[in-house]
Amino acid sequence: MKPYVICAVFCTIGFFAMGMQLGLFGNQRPVEEGETEQAAAEEEPILLTRAKFPDELAPALKGEPVAIAAAFEAGNRPHKMAFLTPKGETHRWHQDHAGYHEEWHTDRVEEAELVVVVGGSRKYAVQVVGYANGAPPITRYKYELEASLVEAKTGTVLAYRPFHNLPRQVRPREAWELTAIGAPVSYHTVFRWAADIAKHGPPATPINTPIVTVVKD
Repeated sequence: MKPYVICAVFCTIGFFAMGMQLGLFGNQRPVEEGETEQAAAEEEPILLTRAKFPDELAPALKGEPVAIAAAFEAGNRPHKMAFLTPKGETHRWHQDHAGYHEEWHTDRVEEAELVVVVGGSRKYAVQVVGYANGAPPITRYKYELEASLVEAKTGTVLAYRPFHNLPRQVRPREAWELTAIGAPVSYHTVFRWAADIAKHGPPATPINTPIVTVVKD
């Protein structure tokens, strides 16, 4: 009986030794061919940390490079971009209109090729039209907005543009409840401008390329 017990003990020890070697117990990985046990044990796991969005894109708004951002090369394909305010915060367009162009949208600093810096929208009354029949007057409003397109990885300002949205003319007959005509510059207008530059490249000789600083809506 005793020889069988001794044999069972040695078999159990051999089983556990083999399991440890193959990484069956604990968090150890198996030793690869040609690798010593010491090298495998000393190898430390690589911890991947995700950059904080949009905070770590903020240097690009000052014309400074963001090294971990994606490299940009103009081409007729989608380019990941983020819409930010001049303060470095996420612009409301970034989330509100993400579904329109999902292949261009990103919430990761490491994927961002471009940053669209969108200034605050401003409106000005350009005309007040009264009606002789006692209907309320109609005010025509002009809307303005500035935007800069920045290459995230280098901080280079690729383009700048002031947008103007003029109101239509007042018609001889309008709805009684209508008192204002005009609309803010739309996301789609700014996106088309940025996407066209992303696909075809910035102007060869840009006249003026500041970064937007207007933040008041």
